[in-house]
This record gives sequence, C-alpha cells and structure tokens, in this order.
Amino acid sequence: GALWVGGIRDAGLSRFDGTRWRTFTTDDGLGDDSVTQVLQDSSGALWVGTENAGVSRFDGTTWTVYTVAENLAGNDVTSMLVTRDGSVWVGTSTGISRFDGSSWVSWVWVPGEFSNFPNFVQAMVEDHSGHLWAATNGALRRFDGTGWSSWTTFGGIYVRLTGALRVDRDGDLWVGRFGGVSRFDGSDWTTYTPDSGLVGSTVNAILEDRTGIVWVGTDGGANSFDGTSWTSHTAADGLGADNAYSLFEDRYGNIWVGTGNGVSRSDGVSWSTYAAGEGFENSNVRAILQDRAGGLWVALWPGFQGTGGVRTFDGSTWRAYTATEGLAGNAVNCLLEARSGELWAGTDQGVSRFDGTTWRADTTTGGPGNHFVGAMVEDPSGVRWVGSTIGVSRFDGVSWRTYPLCQRA
Repeated sequence: GALWVGGIRDAGLSRFDGTRWRTFTTDDGLGDDSVTQVLQDSSGALWVGTENAGVSRFDGTTWTVYTVAENLAGNDVTSMLVTRDGSVWVGTSTGISRFDGSSWVSWVWVPGEFSNFPNFVQAMVEDHSGHLWAATNGALRRFDGTGWSSWTTFGGIYVRLTGALRVDRDGDLWVGRFGGVSRFDGSDWTTYTPDSGLVGSTVNAILEDRTGIVWVGTDGGANSFDGTSWTSHTAADGLGADNAYSLFEDRYGNIWVGTGNGVSRSDGVSWSTYAAGEGFENSNVRAILQDRAGGLWVALWPGFQGTGGVRTFDGSTWRAYTATEGLAGNAVNCLLEARSGELWAGTDQGVSRFDGTTWRADTTTGGPGNHFVGAMVEDPSGVRWVGSTIGVSRFDGVSWRTYPLCQRA
C-alpha cells in the first residue's frame, strides 16, 4: 500500500506510492494544509483531520471537505476514531461528531460549573459492547447508540481527567484522573483513591498485563490490582522513586516502570532498580524496545548533567552507549530493530546503526544527515523510513533518498 505522511505548519499531506511522492494541499482539494490526524475507514477511504478546516475525505480520486458548514462540531480536529460499525467519529475542541456514511450528527455541551471548555475531546475509545467513550475537559461521556450519558463526578469527586482510557479484557473501562482511577463494569462505577489503596492521586499510566493484573502509575509510585485488592510499589519496596511515569511489559512478563530515578523491573517477586550506577542519572526515558533475542534497549534524553544515549540490558548487566561509542547524538528519540537484526537509533543528530558490536552514525549522502530524527519504521518490503526535521528519508538497504514534505510531484 501507499505511505501517507501528514504535516503541520502548512505542509499538507504527502503520499508515496513506492516510486514517487505526491503532496496534496488546498490546491488539490484538501481542506487545510495543517494536518493533525490521518486514518483509513473500512472502505479504504482516507480521512484527514486538520487544524482549521475540519475533516477531508479522499476516496482515491476526489477530496470532500466537511466543516461546520456540513454540521461538523468544530473545524479544529483533536482526535478521530473508526468504530466497529464503520462510523467515523471526530473529536474537536468544540464538540464531537459522527459520520454514518451520508451525513454528520454533532453534539455540543454547554459550559457548566465544572468547565468553561467542556467540549474539548482529549481521547476516544470503543468498549466491547460497542459504546463510544470520550474523555473531554468537562466530563467523561458515553454514547450507547441512542444518546449520551455524562459523568462529572465519580463517587462524589469531581472528574478531572488525565487523558488515560483503557478497556481491559473483561470489557471494563479504566479512567485515569487527577484524584485516582475509576473503573466501570457496565453498570456500576468503582473509584479508587489513596484512601482505598492507591499510593498516589494523579494517574499517569494504566497497563493490563498478560495475567489480567491492572497496573496504575501515579505520582506516588505504582499499584497493581488483582481484581480484589491493590498492592503498592514504592521506593521502600525497591522502586526507583516514589513516582511512576510509564509502564511496560516485556515478553517474559516482567513489568518495567519508568520513574524519576531510573527504570525499575518487577519479576513478580521483587523489584530491581537501575539508576545512577547503570547510567540513568539525570536522564529521561524516551523509548523502550525489546529485540528478538530478548535484550532490552532504552533510549534516553540527557537531563541536567545527564549523559543520555542508549542503555541495553541482557538480563543481568546494563551497558551504556553514548556519542563516545559511536552514537550520532546523546539525545535519543526512537529505536527500531530491522528485520535484518540491525538496531537503529534516531537522535537529535541523525541516525545511528548498531551491527551487534559497534554503533556508527549514518552520514551517507541522501539520508537525514545530522538532523533531528523523531520517528522510524520499516515497511513490509524491508525499506526503512525515517522522519526528520528535513522531511522523510527512505533507505532501501543500499542507498538513501530524502523527500522534503512540501515537495510537489
């Protein structure tokens, strides 16, 4: 299939068909040249959310633009979702809209005591029953196919959402918020706060592991829920610090927690923390990757007096790689393992490649050079694509070619 790249700052939407690029802008029928969201529906049509002109639909030949004039809730698109029945949902800063294949229906809520901006849609998710849930500034809202239900309080506590929504294997909805986490089983809400077992009040992350345990990362540490009771995991238990910003489960079932003092791992029995001694001092975790051999790789940005770079863990020992060992830069944004087994690191100074022994910065002509790299992906044919501040670069295993996003066909 074709590769589509949406750009901000009036860059338009670019399509690569395997041979050449074509950039679509307002001159071609796109509603706005600043793209915020891209998705494909069940019919294969492409939907493009924009900053200022609503949604544009491309059927392969023709663009159709939908704005407030066509009953869209707003022209600045913040989120999009295609549900199992084929409906396209669009969240904006001023409400939410659904397209049924022929027309739009929109919902807008009036400002109330809880929010002056109740219609800003942070995130959307569909549950196992086909209900749509939307986290907005004013409330958590659910559409059951006929009408909306809204919650501004859970257990008498005002809802201020953190943007975390997750549906677990049983179909229960978990909602992270400032003040705790709430769980909906389809009929009743249960709210968990520090008074009922949470170690912190602000929920940063939610994860369900392979055994069905729900993990919650908070500003006071991590919690795990077995369906009956909460277990707290803090610095006193071996966690790196009394905060948990990110959660990750590796292929062996170990739980990794990114904290304010390195990375901590639980094997189900005890915690192991890797911090200053392993090179995590004053560095922020940006990405975690587990390679085919089971090795763990962590991308870091250097904080104040930190080193950044890449750390790798073989199950017992950490090893640090920085610019001294061949990385292009010490601020590492993303990681990729190619099907060849070669590891790639995208940094603030370009791409680096690891052959199993040595890192080297890729300065080959036609590539991203020493520019900031923010994303990398390998397509089904083995071609690697790198997004940087100069555009999109394509590596076919032999040579590079870079396409500026605003380049016209």
